[in-house]
Amino acid sequence: MNKDYIISVDLGGTKILSALINSQNKIVSRVKIPTEVKKGEHGLIDSIIKSLNQLILDNNISEKNV
Repeated sequence: MNKDYIISVDLGGTKILSALINSQNKIVSRVKIPTEVKKGEHGLIDSIIKSLNQLILDNNISEKNV
């Protein structure tokens, strides 16, 4: 099954940088949010999910297209 987009996540000690990439391998959009290390592993996972959801919502695409 072909998808229209992929999402790449760069997880760092101070920030999470996520990028939405189209089928031509071009970056369509980026999101940068703080890494919530003080909140433990659940805070970190919540931050990653937040960045993914923000990319999907900001670009008005469906999760099915990723």
